[in-house]
Formats: sequence, structure tokens, C-alpha cells
Amino acid sequence: EMKMSMKLLYGLGLIISCVQALDCIKNAVVPEGYCASVMVGGLNDPRGIITAENNDIIVVEAGIAQITVIYEQGGNLIKDKLATAQGLNHAVSINDGYLYASSSTTVFRWPYTAGNRSDLGTPEITVHSLPDRGHSSRSLAFDASGNILVQVGSGSNVDRNPARAGIWSFNLSDIPSGGHSWVNGSLFVNGLRNEVGLRYDHKGQLWGVENGMDDLSRPDFGDIHNENPGEEVNKLNGNGLFYGYPYCWSQYTSLLNGTIQVNTTRGTQWVEPSFSSSYSDEWCQNKSNVEKPAYLLQAHTAPLDIIFYPPSNGTWPNFTGHALVSQHGSWDRQPPRGYRVSKLIMENGEIIADEPFFSYDGSGDIGSDWPYRPVAMTWAKCGGQECLLFTSDASSQIISIVLGASTPTPSFFSPPNHRVAGIVIGLIIGLALIGGIVYSYRTGLIGKRQQKQTTYSLTELDDELMTSKLNL
Repeated sequence: EMKMSMKLLYGLGLIISCVQALDCIKNAVVPEGYCASVMVGGLNDPRGIITAENNDIIVVEAGIAQITVIYEQGGNLIKDKLATAQGLNHAVSINDGYLYASSSTTVFRWPYTAGNRSDLGTPEITVHSLPDRGHSSRSLAFDASGNILVQVGSGSNVDRNPARAGIWSFNLSDIPSGGHSWVNGSLFVNGLRNEVGLRYDHKGQLWGVENGMDDLSRPDFGDIHNENPGEEVNKLNGNGLFYGYPYCWSQYTSLLNGTIQVNTTRGTQWVEPSFSSSYSDEWCQNKSNVEKPAYLLQAHTAPLDIIFYPPSNGTWPNFTGHALVSQHGSWDRQPPRGYRVSKLIMENGEIIADEPFFSYDGSGDIGSDWPYRPVAMTWAKCGGQECLLFTSDASSQIISIVLGASTPTPSFFSPPNHRVAGIVIGLIIGLALIGGIVYSYRTGLIGKRQQKQTTYSLTELDDELMTSKLNL
């Protein structure tokens, strides 16, 4: 009886440890059947993230200006330094045999092959002399013609110099010694205050997500900064097109002129008041002057990335053709908003709605028990399953979201401390269960017939547990 009980105890520990290791974030709201969990912590200001062809995860640790590779080995997650360069702070990308990353002033690259986990050494400079100060992330994208697109945000909240805030193109097949100078780049688009997230969809359309201006007020509308301007989601079509900043901003909520309702709709362009001597509402609302956003998100939610589904052959239901956006969260709004990942519902290539995908189960969008501020996203395979990974700089973590919360945890999600904690919890619970069973036997609460049937079922379970142990 004791031998069988110990086997049962061990088996229960194994079962419960598998469930515990996934460790779904308790106060995270995700769609039914999904699980959000911490894949890895202890990172130093994690920002940009990508997945290599072999499923290695590559992340920028901005706090130490390092690119780190994370991979599975022997059932454990290993973190190694892959590359360093002065001032690395956000973007990372792989293109045509090179790993690219950026500081506020420079775009670097290293020769790279998927599976390389050793230090890549001294980088080659691709673009230099990007304007410093102000918004410092320099996001990257690559077009079909062999050019790198480099994003530069504004130098201040309402930058009087409109020439800086945009995206520039540089030819990768003809990089001069020492790299391209930013001033020699070709203007792709401008009028973008801080277009941190750039991504092509599956049809080759480049999209961007923008952080709008703060502290907005006008003499006619008053202080409207809490709900305006909306955070723009833009289709970026090149050709030097102008998207409005700093002269114009995008209406998110209805406006009042005194006590009179303004008869305009979300997305209407309005002049920023400090430019009203040279520009007007009519000028901003003329489509030949300003490209309107494709969609607007709630003001000050700070979208930092956009990603499209599916990554390849997607298996998530009701996701094909849609997108996700990371919303880092507000500082210039009461109550605070954002701190989530939202699903962008698309129809015929256009966004028609947004809804939370990963958000806080509490009053408002953030609380003392919600440390997550989503930054950048990537698709990966987690134990063979499709998963979304995103960095959270405030909590120093990478968060994973998988479909199937009850699925036994793949080792990709199981750092040793999670597995040990699960086994310990499982053993404690198992010990309590065994104690209850033994007590029931000895006090005669279970009859002989029932005891015989129970012994048979426990023996059968013991066989199942040993089989499960071999398969773990």
C-alpha cells in the first residue's frame, strides 16, 4: 500500500507540475482558451524582438546596449550575448544574411546565419549621423527593392522643424565606406511624429503605428488632451507623402466649441494652434495636403508595434487576416490607458475595429499588480505550438501567449525554477490527497468493495503515470 501510494504521490506531482509550469498570468485577460505567461525574466530593458529561422529568439536589451539570443538547450532556456554596439536601444531585424540594429544616431549590421549564438564582433555601420535628442528609437524596415527604411521621430512634442519626423530610404547594395549619411537618404514619407512600429503585411503594404502629440489644447476647444489626438495607424505609401505632423492632428473623440457640438467625425484633421497663422483647419482637411490615418487608437496609449496574422500556416481561430498592436501605455492621461496588446479587426485590407487581446483584469487599464508595458512582438514556435512573444520593458520580461491553457508545458516555457516550483506544489497537494485516502481506508469510510475498485483504478492510474513520466 505504501509503495503504491508513493508512486501515486510522484505521479500526481508530475501531472501538477506540468500544469503549474505554464503559470498563466492570473490577472491577465486573454480570449478563452489562450494563456499568457512569462517566458523569461531578468532582462535589462528589453525592447525589439525577432525570431530567427531556427526559432532562436533575438532581443535588444537597451539597458546594456546588447543584442541577446535566447534558445532552448537540454530543456532549459539559455541566454547569450550575440552582439553589442554603443547606444543600442530598440530596433532589431534580420535581412538578407545580416542582423541589423540601431541606436539613436546609427544603424549597425553584422553578418548573421540562423543558429549563430556566439559574439558577432565588430559591426559595420550602415547609416550614420541620424539626428539625436527627442524621440530616440530608430525603427527599421526593408523594401522589395533592396533598400533599408529608417524611421526618425520628432525632436520634441511639437517640433518646429518638420523635416526630421519621417522615414528615409537607403540603398543597401551601394553602402559607402563608413556607411550612408542620414542627410543623403531619400525621403520616403514624413509628417510622422514618432512612427515606432513598422511592418509589412502579407500583401506587401507597409504599415506604421504613431505616438501622437501631448498636452493638446485650442482656444475654441479648450483642454482636449485627455482624449485627443488619436494614436494613428497609417498605411505608408512612400513617394514623400505628408501625414500631417506637426501642423495637423487627428480627432479621436467628439469636440465642443464652447457648448456647441462640433459636427465632425473621428479622423478629422485639425490645425495645431501654434501654426494657425500659416495653416488652417481647411488646409489640414484637404486630402491633397495631408494623408489621413487608416485607423485611430485611443489617445496616449502609445502603440509601439504592429504584427499581422498568420505568421505562416496559422492555427488560431478567427485571426487570419487580422493584426495585433502593442500599446505601451499612457503618461499624459487620467485615468491611464493602454498597457495591453490589442487585436485589430480587418476587413478587405482595412481596420474596422480594435479590441483587447492581452489586458488587465482590474479597475482601469493598470494597477499596482500589473507591471506589463508591451513593446515589440514576434511570432515563434513554442514547444511546436504557435505563439506570440512580446517584450515588456517595465517588467524586464518576455511574455508568451499560446492557444490552449491546459496543454502540457513545452520545455521552451519551462525555466528550471518553474518546473521545480510545480513539482514541489504537486508533491504537497499529492501528499494531502494520499493522506485523505489512507485516512478514509483506516476509518472504514470506504467499504471493502469500494476499496477493491479504488485499488484497481489507482493501479491503472499508476501505469498511466509511469507512461507519462517516460514521455515528459
